[in-house]
Amino acid sequence: MKKKLALIALVLITCLTAVACCRHDWTDATCGAPATCAKCGKTKGSPTGAHTWKEATCTEPKTCTVCGLTEGEAAGHTAESVPAVAPTCTDDGLTEGERCAVCGEWIVAQQPVPATGHAWKDATCTEPKTCTVCGATEGEPAGHIRGEATCTEPARCTVCGEPEGEAPGHVFTEATCTEPAVCTVCGAEGEPAKGHTEEKDEAVAPTCEEKGLGEGAHCAVCQTVLVAQPEIPATGHTEVKDAAVAATCTEPGSTEGVHCEVCGKVLVAAEEIPATGHTEAVDVEVLPTCIGTGLTEGKHCSVCGEVLVAQEVVPAMGHTEEKDAAVAPTCTETGLTEGAHCAVCGEVLAKQEEVPATGHTEQKDEAVAPTCTETGLTEGAHCAVCGTVLTKQEEVPATGHAVVIDEAVAPTCTETGLTEGKHCMTCSEVLVAQEIIPANGHSWTAANYQEPEICSVCGAVQGTPVMSDFERYGIRAEMEAGVGYEYETDCERKPERNRTKGVATVVAYDITEGDAERGLEAKEGYEWRTASFSLVFGDKYARFYGVKTDFCIENAYDMAKLDETFVLGEAKDGVREGTFTVNWHGKDYDGCRVIVTETPSAWVFVPEKEGYEERCGMTISFLVPRGYDGMCAGPCDAAADNVAVTENGTTGVLFFRYK
Repeated sequence: MKKKLALIALVLITCLTAVACCRHDWTDATCGAPATCAKCGKTKGSPTGAHTWKEATCTEPKTCTVCGLTEGEAAGHTAESVPAVAPTCTDDGLTEGERCAVCGEWIVAQQPVPATGHAWKDATCTEPKTCTVCGATEGEPAGHIRGEATCTEPARCTVCGEPEGEAPGHVFTEATCTEPAVCTVCGAEGEPAKGHTEEKDEAVAPTCEEKGLGEGAHCAVCQTVLVAQPEIPATGHTEVKDAAVAATCTEPGSTEGVHCEVCGKVLVAAEEIPATGHTEAVDVEVLPTCIGTGLTEGKHCSVCGEVLVAQEVVPAMGHTEEKDAAVAPTCTETGLTEGAHCAVCGEVLAKQEEVPATGHTEQKDEAVAPTCTETGLTEGAHCAVCGTVLTKQEEVPATGHAVVIDEAVAPTCTETGLTEGKHCMTCSEVLVAQEIIPANGHSWTAANYQEPEICSVCGAVQGTPVMSDFERYGIRAEMEAGVGYEYETDCERKPERNRTKGVATVVAYDITEGDAERGLEAKEGYEWRTASFSLVFGDKYARFYGVKTDFCIENAYDMAKLDETFVLGEAKDGVREGTFTVNWHGKDYDGCRVIVTETPSAWVFVPEKEGYEERCGMTISFLVPRGYDGMCAGPCDAAADNVAVTENGTTGVLFFRYK
């Protein structure tokens, strides 16, 4: 507590010391006050008496700015009329008022006049409900009530008659050799019948037993027979006799046979003749003679001479005469005349004279011609009596096949083929059979936006091209060169409240290999497609608030690919450049470019309209594969939230297709 009282006393002493010892900070004397210390308030001298006057205003008299002394009266207001402001459809107006021209104070305040409200015109198919006074819109257009499209006419609105898209066209069947193409929808005829494609049917030579065919012709497409192949009768066999072979005592023979000289087929088989067996002849007993031995009776074959029963020796018994019967000669053996001999010793009592051999009775053995697989025989001869071979038949080797190559037939996508084969030209025997090679089947390329699936081997097609995105989603590129289209967009100033309507027109479209003046250099396999757009605005909103324009670029075939690959640079001197990729006939082209040149807006006086129009423009050039017709571009609504290219169509965009 003490420490606190001491502190208070110290503060009071310090303050008193400061007053007693003030180092004055004098302010200058004024018209109404002497010089005064800014610290302690002490004065010195007298006021100067010279006022600093501020001139009188409308409501204040002449006043000294230093001391506040006034002199005379206020000057009073200088009244100025403020004109009335007429109300609009949406904004209130003001009555006429009056204010001071000097100080701006209101003398008669302006009173608000309520907005008049819109004078609405009913919505049409393409226009929303619209105010006839200010042009404001409300809601959406009523929309078209579309009728059905026919093959040759597009769908039209039943209210206003405006067409939508293009006539779908005929859906033709494929023309055949004899029938024209016919529309499956309306029955109209298209491509005429193609006519037959003649292909020759080669003649087939007849064989001994099989019929042949003459040359003919058929259609290679529909297989219709154009010239029937006449039937050629089989030639029949060329008979050759196979001579009979006589049987011998111990060997079998064969009967006469017949075979075909051309194909070798046995027509009459030769039958086997059994061996004849021996023709037994008795060797008479030789009686012993007195001085010589005799022989018992024996047997031999009278044809071939083979001993069948051997004669045994009988001891001599003295002569006993016995006649020797005559012995007939054979082909190779001599005979004997009749004689006499001793029945016991064989001494010739009456000599038998030799009778010469008769000799062989020659009979020819016909030659046998060899075939492709069987040996033949040369001509020979044998004895017709005893069968002895007089001229041996020599074996003639088989001729072997006369080989003919059966050419291989390559398989196609739909037809089977054959491997190489061989057959004999003489006897027609198949030596190497031709085997069936299965058809290859088609090698289909993938369908793209321009072509259906195509066989890379034979060119056959199936299915249809991939449907473009614009067709799938009903998006229209409605702009045509030289035709004006209504175009609505935001104003440059106060876009949240003001919009303007104008006319967009494609004023030029060309296709070139390149243009050096515009920096459009040529590129192998590509071409430049350039469209110039004119935008003209003449309503009061454009005059008062300016125009804000924008553009939109799209790929009618594949919007997703454009979104994935599109890169657009920043504007430089009114020019923007970009790159993108397109697919053309199944191949990606990543060297595509776009150049967008925007022309600044300018006011132009139009004598026939006795007024001004704001005109601007843009030129959009695409570098695309030669012939590519999928790029679309055009002016769009500058209000970003009103521009959309979706699966449900487009809003706020006027598209021109670069066909």
